[in-house]
Amino acid sequence: MNAQLHALILAGGSGTRFWPWSRRKAPKQFLALDGRQCMLDATLDRLHGFVEEENRWILTRADLAAAVTNTLESFPLGRILSEPEGRDTAPALVLGAWRIARENPEALLLVLPSDHHIEDLDAFQATMNRAISAIEVDDGLYTFGITPHEPATGFGYIERGAETTCSDVYRVAKFCEKPNRSTAAEFVASGGYYWNSGIFLWRATTFLEELRSVAPEFGAGLDALSSLTSDEFAENQFLEAFQLLPSTSIDYALLERSQRVRVVDANFTWDDVGTWEAVSRLREGAVDRHGNSLDSGTVAVDSRDNVTVQVAPDRTVVLLGVENLLVVDTPDALLVCSRDRPQDVKDVVERLLSDGREDLV
Repeated sequence: MNAQLHALILAGGSGTRFWPWSRRKAPKQFLALDGRQCMLDATLDRLHGFVEEENRWILTRADLAAAVTNTLESFPLGRILSEPEGRDTAPALVLGAWRIARENPEALLLVLPSDHHIEDLDAFQATMNRAISAIEVDDGLYTFGITPHEPATGFGYIERGAETTCSDVYRVAKFCEKPNRSTAAEFVASGGYYWNSGIFLWRATTFLEELRSVAPEFGAGLDALSSLTSDEFAENQFLEAFQLLPSTSIDYALLERSQRVRVVDANFTWDDVGTWEAVSRLREGAVDRHGNSLDSGTVAVDSRDNVTVQVAPDRTVVLLGVENLLVVDTPDALLVCSRDRPQDVKDVVERLLSDGREDLV
């Protein structure tokens, strides 16, 4: 294991597209969406034998810190970093990189979202090791590109540029927002695009220096963080400094501006588990001859291409003569929607909030 390698797991997401199972106090990273293991646990398992235990960190929202400690009872409290408020991914990554750089200025920082599904851990670690070797030659900001096998519209894309001196490592020509179906098909057909995995590797100090260089609007916040004493940080007295960091994504703040971004061809299977539609992909062998992916408590008659998820296992769900539905059954809420609209489940949460139904979110 590389003693300089640290891993920062991002576990502060709200998971609104996985309502009604995912809730504000227990969003999707704390759920076993594949029916086997909660996603936060699975992300930590990805680091076994690869990142030393004392170099593993979790970054979450302050209101989810208790959920992290309850889920990971043996995880050191000092390695759980809490954002004082949600300000998107750029401030979150600044907080993590700044804290880790204070402990180890030479730290390599691997950033992992906690809501990904990766099966082949050997392939995952081998890809990370290739990037670690590359960063010793070319000290840049590394992301990992997944070769697309379909024109998915739920992922961002990366246009591959010229290959660097390191094999299977390329300059980034362009980051692309989630495309429509026809544009995604063009990307896939060209062979020059990757899905953007949202996994990153960089030296913590390089990340902070490059952000200051290309995004000077972060300077005041970075200066305020740097002026904090160890005692002030330990007592979480960094809200004022944190609020000086612009609320924006790391893509907009840094990756789309920097000339030091590289993309590594990732040789592992990956799913970002962004919507309920991912559940049918995660449940290997669970699809019946009519295309249904059903929990064991579901009875389907003359029905096809449906997905059911039952969080209330003592109740039977019956499907009769229906097609292309997603049904999620929980003790206090039932979701029935078209499989064509999984992205819109977040709108349900917004409607419930506007209706004053805080008890359901």
